[in-house]
Amino acid sequence: MEKPAIWTDTYTVRASQADVHRRLRLPALCHAMQETAAHHAVEIGAGFDDMRALEKVWVLYKMRLVLTRTLCWQETFRVETWVRDLRGPYSSRDFYVRDGAGDIVVRASFLWVTLDWTSRKPVRIGDVGHLFPLLPERQALTDLPGKLPEVPLTGPCWSTIARYSDTDLAGHVNNAAYLRWMYDSLDPAFRDAHEVSELEIHFLGETHESNPIEVYNVLSPAIPPVQDFSVRSSGKEVSRARLVWRTLPA
Repeated sequence: MEKPAIWTDTYTVRASQADVHRRLRLPALCHAMQETAAHHAVEIGAGFDDMRALEKVWVLYKMRLVLTRTLCWQETFRVETWVRDLRGPYSSRDFYVRDGAGDIVVRASFLWVTLDWTSRKPVRIGDVGHLFPLLPERQALTDLPGKLPEVPLTGPCWSTIARYSDTDLAGHVNNAAYLRWMYDSLDPAFRDAHEVSELEIHFLGETHESNPIEVYNVLSPAIPPVQDFSVRSSGKEVSRARLVWRTLPA
């Protein structure tokens, strides 16, 4: 039976996923995109359990999103995903998020890496690689995740502890938690007056329950505003991100 090259799931923005301004929180959107990617992987025979049987695990390495607008409470939206390329231990997967009218409101490219379950070192995708129908010509974004600048540790620092509720099936803190920490570290007045138009985030290491977390950020005076983040744990950088902001109408 032919495996589907494109997988689509439909969601509705729940009250628990929206902020006080009725906007879908970005970590919740990333959760939906990750869920759709997981559903597609299961369907083609390369899901979490399939990889676990091979002593491997998928881990998100980089992601880049461009957002035309923010979805709001009670809106229905569709997430489409497909695999663009496989190379060594890496899998490149693209996404469209469409609103109820069918318009694309988010374009994204995610890069996953395959790790050995025990050593947590990158390994080739191997036996499941042939299962993926590839669509290299269907590109959600032409600018793939690249390099991000270092963030000086002289700026504001916000700290927390990684919680049980931050972790996932892979036994580490889920990628969306890093983005949530970044949002929690923001000045509330700035956060309420802006929404993200572009996001790029890199995951440089794993964190686990009870690990100390520090979030540093630098906001540039550029127009539009650009904010760079570094997430650190026990002195080691575990994530780096750049958010480009869009100022909301007064």
